[in-house]
Amino acid sequence: MAENKNLDPQSKVIKIIAKEAHKVNKGEFKIALSYEEFDEKDLTDPKSDSVSVRGKVFKKMLKETIQVACVPFDKRLSNDSELRATLAILSRLHSSDSIIKFHGTSCINDENVLIFDWAHMGNLKYVYEEYNKKDQLISWKKKLKIAYYICLGLQFLHKCGFYHRDVRCKSILVKKNFFFY
Repeated sequence: MAENKNLDPQSKVIKIIAKEAHKVNKGEFKIALSYEEFDEKDLTDPKSDSVSVRGKVFKKMLKETIQVACVPFDKRLSNDSELRATLAILSRLHSSDSIIKFHGTSCINDENVLIFDWAHMGNLKYVYEEYNKKDQLISWKKKLKIAYYICLGLQFLHKCGFYHRDVRCKSILVKKNFFFY
């Protein structure tokens, strides 16, 4: 127990998440739910001056302050207790700056959605395609920074006992300020 006192806050969260992930893997779905279920009225349409739909994912404003991505899902596709455990774990993964924050769930126009922070620049594949359209190259310095943040995110997930299994440009989301500092 003394070793726990010496851990930094992020390491403590990682240990808790890893413990919960182990329970999920063993089939013990007794994880306390800590994600929020938002009412449809908490999610409003954003200003029309920006992209608001990417495939099936659409943009909303959470409580009129946070730009979020609403990702449709069908609760009937998964075992209810497994889904609830997964949602509880997702809600704990926000303590890394390299992971897109999960806010909770909602039902919008009779469609169940997961709510995440909005990735302003889309996915990494889209970013590369946009640079190519402009006949620009992403500098090696920026590419190394991208690789570094991807590794940080993967390292965080691995320490929590999760393995991504689908690391590719299409599944890497890029935040607004990522390229400009």
